[in-house]
Amino acid sequence: MPRRLAATAAAQRLADTHQPPVEVGGAEVGFHVGADKRCTEQTRLVFATAGVLVEMLRAGGEGGLDRFAALIVDEVHERSVENDLSLALVRQLMLKRSRLRLILMSATFNLPRYEAFLGAKLGGVARVNIPDAQPGSMEIFHRCSTEYLEGVLRLPSLDGHSDVTRLSETSNGQPGNIHLEPTLHLLIRDLVLHCHNQVCRSAAEIILVFLPTFRSLEHQFDLLQMSGAALNVRALHSAIDLETSALTMLTGGEGRRKVILATNVAESSVTIPGVTCVIDSCRTLQVVWSRLAQKDVPTIAWISKSQADQRKGRTGRTCAGTVYRLVPRSRYDSFATYEPPAVRMQSLREPTLVLSCSASSSMSDPMSLFATCLDPPDRTVVSDALTYLAHIDAIEVASNGRARPTFLGRLLTSMPLALTAARLAVLGGREGFMRDAAALASVLDKSPLPIIQPFGDQLSCVANLQMYFTQAKQSDRVSVLLANLAAFEFWQHAQRDPARLAALCAHARLAPDAAPVASALDVAAEEVFCMAHRLSLTALLQVEQTLNAIVNAFHRWRPAFLDDVALPACAVTQMDHACSPGGLCALSVPQFTDAFPGSMGSELEAILCAIVEEDVEPVLAEPVNYSPYRPTVCLFYNKPGGCTRTGCTFLHAAGPLPPCRFYGTKQGCTFGARCTFFTTLLRHPWACRCRPEPCACAPRTWLLHPSRPLRRR
Repeated sequence: MPRRLAATAAAQRLADTHQPPVEVGGAEVGFHVGADKRCTEQTRLVFATAGVLVEMLRAGGEGGLDRFAALIVDEVHERSVENDLSLALVRQLMLKRSRLRLILMSATFNLPRYEAFLGAKLGGVARVNIPDAQPGSMEIFHRCSTEYLEGVLRLPSLDGHSDVTRLSETSNGQPGNIHLEPTLHLLIRDLVLHCHNQVCRSAAEIILVFLPTFRSLEHQFDLLQMSGAALNVRALHSAIDLETSALTMLTGGEGRRKVILATNVAESSVTIPGVTCVIDSCRTLQVVWSRLAQKDVPTIAWISKSQADQRKGRTGRTCAGTVYRLVPRSRYDSFATYEPPAVRMQSLREPTLVLSCSASSSMSDPMSLFATCLDPPDRTVVSDALTYLAHIDAIEVASNGRARPTFLGRLLTSMPLALTAARLAVLGGREGFMRDAAALASVLDKSPLPIIQPFGDQLSCVANLQMYFTQAKQSDRVSVLLANLAAFEFWQHAQRDPARLAALCAHARLAPDAAPVASALDVAAEEVFCMAHRLSLTALLQVEQTLNAIVNAFHRWRPAFLDDVALPACAVTQMDHACSPGGLCALSVPQFTDAFPGSMGSELEAILCAIVEEDVEPVLAEPVNYSPYRPTVCLFYNKPGGCTRTGCTFLHAAGPLPPCRFYGTKQGCTFGARCTFFTTLLRHPWACRCRPEPCACAPRTWLLHPSRPLRRR
């Protein structure tokens, strides 16, 4: 599936319609989206994004898809880098292993090109055509009509917007142009009101508006709210959590007309019941690589005709509908037929590193593999990516001229993070803040963020951020990330500290296995806690899951700086709190400056600023040794039967066992004395010394290393 919203929605839909209904993540249906994996090795049908497919092929090489009998690529017309790269990798795989069945699906893709691309190498492609529905061929036929800007301006309630015609000749497509004209927003507002009052006949009928950016969604939301009409305005965007997005698609308008403002996340793979009017701005947000600036530059550009057809397809599914395209017909006729491939427009740094670290030698040459894509990128862009990766010591050029990943490159790729966030985790670990930098990298890489940001309510957004960092501003990305880091740490202290929960139990004079403790750990109670503190439990769990994966990657690869990381040190912050009669504990919310006192917070902020602004050369001016500080002994080598893994990368020799990677975590090692890894005789680092007063334990800030000044040029 092309997007995480589509993958999760499709998995849930199939699980609900299965007879009998099944749970997502069981033996029948599951999904894998980023670090969120709800499937097992036995799951028969897995919905995954293209990025997950690329990672499967990178890590497993030619055997990465062995357990699957068929691969279905839906919405293949979407030309993201991951989509094109995964298709090239699968074609490479099928040249050696023809047992896999490949099925490509789309209503608007360039079928002859894909037939030539796959058939030339695989010996032919079977075509299955599903004809368009015709009147009389279905029991109920839903008709869909199209209006262009000329027809929209002829409507009596919109005759005052004639100046909008000139917008079709404006500078769409110019780098850096990411704002819509105010006159276009006013036209959309009045068109929504026209549809609400004169087109839609019942309150259940929905209006769907396509806009290019999150900022344009907010601006349009404000205009509709100020109109005074009885509208229930919702939004669909990747920055909004999946639960809220699902409610937006499936729930009613609570007696008012529902208006959904969406970017291209609702363009395909998503069915919203009851959409009768689609208002299409015919604009989209594109990210274009600027070789001069050496960075990706966002810009607003015209959509393609295939994208316009996909947007049109959001109506006419469950009822008749109308599509309003806010461009003249002559401008629409000049649109490109198909979506431009992102692999020819965007930076290829991250996919180049991923390919370099592939387990298969046939996939580990980025220059050669990119040349096999449906639309190969410019070789200079791949060359620039290789130069950049060599500059940050992620790859090295071998004697035969091929790029070979370094230890740092493999370490960065092993983390479920974007390249920028992975570098933040490594750099912070080198400075002694391994766990805190890993948490910050997890926050940087996730969308939406843990602190709830109510769409369209700017005052609440700022207030929620400043609960955790008084200096936070929505326009300052660094302060927003630091506020969310403090919020994540607060949640960890409140909901993930077993010593504090045990103290709550003792205060209530109940046994450890009594019901109130189970209630304190119950998801429903945790959701109540999160809502009271303006936090999203789903986002927090995703950050925690990613954090654990990063820490596991560090312990798997054992970089040199891990030798300098001490056990967690208890100290610094005390969070005063009092217990309610029901046994629930209300902690006072700490500020970022309290959770990360002294130079620790300022150094984390400096590292984050350097990474976010892509100005890391001053920090990395000194040569750094990321190689493992000592070989790690194979856990199974000294056991009866020995190690049976082919190509084991651990040391096969007698020696000290590798340290337990869970002992230094907040939860500790659950195996206790039965743990087969090395642990120390020290007490658990998160054991809490409670004062005599009822429930007076003090959760502490996690300090992994004494603060050291950040090296700068």
